[in-house]
Amino acid sequence: MATRALSNPDSAVLGLIGAGALARAHLEAIAAVRPIRTAVVWSRNPATAQAFRDEAIDSGCEIRLARTPAEAVQAADVVCTLTPAVDPIVRGRWLRPGQHLNVVGAPPRPHHREIDAECLRRARVVVDSRHTALTESGAALAALREGAISEQQLETELGEVLAGVCPGRTGKDEITLFNSVGVAVQDIATAALVLRHVVGRGLGVEIALDR
Repeated sequence: MATRALSNPDSAVLGLIGAGALARAHLEAIAAVRPIRTAVVWSRNPATAQAFRDEAIDSGCEIRLARTPAEAVQAADVVCTLTPAVDPIVRGRWLRPGQHLNVVGAPPRPHHREIDAECLRRARVVVDSRHTALTESGAALAALREGAISEQQLETELGEVLAGVCPGRTGKDEITLFNSVGVAVQDIATAALVLRHVVGRGLGVEIALDR
C-alpha cells in the first residue's frame, strides 16, 4: 500500500536489503503494483541471497545479487529494508532523487534501526502510527536524539495519505520513506478479512476455543 501511494508509478528496479522470507513476499507484492523488471538483492549471507535468486527464478524479474548494501540501494527505484538490524545498514548519503523506501524489518525496539538519521532527514516520512513511531521505532527515536529531524516530520500516517487527508508524493524527485513498526489493530483487521474470505469459500475447520 505504501509503495502504491508513495513511489513513482514508473518504478522498475526494486532493491532488497535482506533476502529471507520478507524479501520473497515484498518482491511479489511490489511487482503487483509497480512495473518491476529487476530486483537487486543484498544479504549479509551470500548463500541466503543465492537461495533467494534460485527461488525467484520464475518471478518474471531479473534477479541481481549486490556485493554491498550501497550497490542495491543506489540501483533501485524502490528500496525495502527487511532485516532485524541493530545498527544502520542503509545510509542517507546513498539515496538519490525520486526513490521510495519501505523501512519495515527492524523490530519495535528503541535501539534497533536499519537506516541512519540522514535517511529520515532527506526524505518525506510517512509512518504507520505516530504513537508507535515515537515510542518504538529505533530509527525515528535515534534521528530525534541526534537532532536530524523533528517530531513534526513524523506526523503523517499512511492511513491519512490513503484517505486523502494528507498528500502522498509531491513531486517526481522527492524521496519518500515509509517507516513501519507494526500496529496490532492492522494485524487484527487483516486477520478478520482473511477469515471472512475463507469462511465465504467454505474452507477451513472451525475450532471452539471455549472447550
